[in-house]
Amino acid sequence: MLAKVFRLLSFFYCSTFAHDALSDELVLGFIEKYPPYSYQENGFAAGSHIEKIRGISTQAGVSIIAEFLPLQQALKKAEDGLLDGVVGAAYREDRAQYLDYIKFPVFECVTVSLHTLEHSMSLNNMMNQRAVLAAKIGFDLGRKLNDDLVSKGIELYRFSDINPVLRLMRAGRVQGIIHADKEVDYFAQSLGVTLYKSEEILNQEPTYIAFSKKISEHKKAHVEAITKAMQFGANNTSSCTVIAQNVN
Repeated sequence: MLAKVFRLLSFFYCSTFAHDALSDELVLGFIEKYPPYSYQENGFAAGSHIEKIRGISTQAGVSIIAEFLPLQQALKKAEDGLLDGVVGAAYREDRAQYLDYIKFPVFECVTVSLHTLEHSMSLNNMMNQRAVLAAKIGFDLGRKLNDDLVSKGIELYRFSDINPVLRLMRAGRVQGIIHADKEVDYFAQSLGVTLYKSEEILNQEPTYIAFSKKISEHKKAHVEAITKAMQFGANNTSSCTVIAQNVN
């Protein structure tokens, strides 16, 4: 399958694309089908990550090509030098072997909560009831939260599409969704479903723009311009603290 590729400044769509190390454009990987952060709508690139990068790149005077890919594919292409960078990646030590992160400012703070149908519930209550919970395929819950669920014997249903999960919730077969708040809110609103968010925040993780360590010398000036533009607008960003959730 061909990757979906967009030039952000003109929204020009390309059906084929080959990475060019000598190009004056930076090629950045965006997580596909990840509303409201990055997705395609009516043939155009859309989402808050797209809008942020458009603003940053305009200020920096750097043209950006956006390529939509599953996260793991985007990371692999960046590792191989086939992408100049990845947008919205959380920091991991293994990824830092091949990615240079812009650590300040944080690009996006992803907050994760428990979402239920009828009323707000705490994770402790759900775990004590041995509830069946759902989380999106490939979504990293964080080691502490994942270990807590395993230790309590909680069944975790992994999904790619939220629609069948909502049907299972209505049927009482799944009691809650653990996922990024903004993505759940987006789908719930688009489907006309009311979901209740737990008062507790289960995890809050910063994500960043990260550039391939194999980026060409020709493009390093563009990376520097992007970094300066982000730091210049840092006062408009929010802080993000990683939360270690204690579940008894």
